[in-house]
Amino acid sequence: MSDVAGQSEFPLDEEFVRKLLNSQFPSLGIGTISYLGEGWDSVAFQVDSSGTNSKLVFRFPKRCERQVWVESEIATLRLLEMRPLSVGIPVPTYVGKPGPSFPFPFMGYRLLAGTLGDRVQTGFMAKNENARRLGELLTAVHEIDPQEAAANGVLPCPSPLDEVLAETAAMHDIVSQHLPAELAVRCRPYLEGTCAIPDTPNPALCLVHGDLVDEHILLDDAGRVTGVIDWGDSCLADPAMDFGGLYAWLGEDFVRSVLAHYAVPFAPSFLNRITFRARCYALAALGYSLQGRDTSQADRLPLVYTAFGMA
Repeated sequence: MSDVAGQSEFPLDEEFVRKLLNSQFPSLGIGTISYLGEGWDSVAFQVDSSGTNSKLVFRFPKRCERQVWVESEIATLRLLEMRPLSVGIPVPTYVGKPGPSFPFPFMGYRLLAGTLGDRVQTGFMAKNENARRLGELLTAVHEIDPQEAAANGVLPCPSPLDEVLAETAAMHDIVSQHLPAELAVRCRPYLEGTCAIPDTPNPALCLVHGDLVDEHILLDDAGRVTGVIDWGDSCLADPAMDFGGLYAWLGEDFVRSVLAHYAVPFAPSFLNRITFRARCYALAALGYSLQGRDTSQADRLPLVYTAFGMA
């Protein structure tokens, strides 16, 4: 198992997972269990199940404070699973109950096929088709009644832009020394916290994925988006949040194409918020990768170039 920052409060290894799943889901017929990967907040294992004749993924929160977020994620996926979606999402077929050996809820679902976006060269992607699929997916997610989402347990997390900028500026000492000179000039106002924040009214909150970035998007061999995973940060927030990672990954033109397939009304200032969030996200992602908190397989510096229009 890789040594990733954000240590778990429990020994989440293959032996522990086997005992836990056998105690809660004895009909699975567990064969091989293999470590898939982890982020700052959760760790995932693939489980080969003879009882279901399928490959499953089980994700476990690492720490106590993530319990409410697991519950929020399950609530989000339950709201989405009965809706027609343009791409696949995890369906929490198995929901583990807190117990003496592991006091947090956890979830299991069938493995979704595809390659993570951070491992696919952007030049080989079917961008027009992907813009349609992601635009339709975000329409379906953002159109869910926020009051219904809240009543079902989805957490609010507005993430106002001034706080986003403050988090980005906190990366100054980590990031600034790794930026090429021509890029550093563009990034300096963000890293110093002096750039203008888009002057827009507080947006109406809606259900969002919350971390729609390359490493959470699955693509097939033809470069088409087939699924979106890791809804652990799903919440009620600014809908622009779900476009910022796409902007940093594939650029403004791609986001405009996604918006062409996005049926939720938005104001002209929407793109300003998206651009701002994209630049803050890209700098934060670079900082997290330098700290070891970003588990992506990709170099995160290209995100910064793309977010600042210098790709």
